[in-house]
Amino acid sequence: MAEDEYTGNESAIMAQLKSIGILYDSDLELASMRGLVYVRPYTREDGTEVRGYWRSAPVV
Repeated sequence: MAEDEYTGNESAIMAQLKSIGILYDSDLELASMRGLVYVRPYTREDGTEVRGYWRSAPVV
């Protein structure tokens, strides 16, 4: 990652580091093989902040 790209995304990177850490490609591959998906943080209509989390992938 270029320095200017890091600088432009530093706040998002630090937020992820504090919430779930920084994952490597191998971590993501292993999680997907186990049927897990990552749900990104979001804000509900009532203003409640929901942190990111891992959940089981739906069976198709």
